[in-house]
Amino acid sequence: MEKSSNKITFKKSLKVSSLAAATLLVLRMIHKLLFNYAETKNYFHQLFSADNLVLALFVSISTVIFIWIIMSFIFGIVYYTYRKIKEKVLKE
Repeated sequence: MEKSSNKITFKKSLKVSSLAAATLLVLRMIHKLLFNYAETKNYFHQLFSADNLVLALFVSISTVIFIWIIMSFIFGIVYYTYRKIKEKVLKE
């Protein structure tokens, strides 16, 4: 009998993929801070010197959250499909 914790569900795969997507976004930001510091500094300078700071921050944060959600769904679908195929191959 198969354990319920090993059984793959779309909810579990989405949870794992959202953590992976968040990690990738954080690592990408750290990479930009370390290797493209001038570009990052220029972006933040433009962001905080905008005429409407609240709107600029809202758009920036919304963009990051939107990218994170899209990446999570794409990675989740790929991971779920991979695990289902792997599960079927192991049963045969």
